[in-house]
Amino acid sequence: YQDCTAYASWAGLRLMSETEYQRAVRGDGKDPYPWGDQWEDGKFAATSEMKRVSDVFPVGTFPEGVSRDGIYDLAGNVWEWTRSRFTALEGFKPVTLTVGRGRDKDKIDNLPSWNPDRRVVVGGFGPKQV
Repeated sequence: YQDCTAYASWAGLRLMSETEYQRAVRGDGKDPYPWGDQWEDGKFAATSEMKRVSDVFPVGTFPEGVSRDGIYDLAGNVWEWTRSRFTALEGFKPVTLTVGRGRDKDKIDNLPSWNPDRRVVVGGFGPKQV
């Protein structure tokens, strides 16, 4: 993370926030992917679903996966650092799941283990903390 922020600073740039990434990916918020709502392995992005992938792909390898704003490779291929700390986004609401039936019902609290000392990475296969 420190190397990435130093490089961005050297280049006169900065790392994006998780919110900026989500805006770039989702645009108006209606589609689950940068390119729309369809999925086809190997057509829109490099993912773990592709067979025999041994390296990263150059930017623009998947032109059908370009966002409506013309941004390439927002999903799949590699993880990208954000400057966002791994904390709940504004409006986050924990979910309690009920699983099972009858007397075998269990409630599961689905609360992430937030750690503000970590950062959110995006793009590879979805958000995660590092």
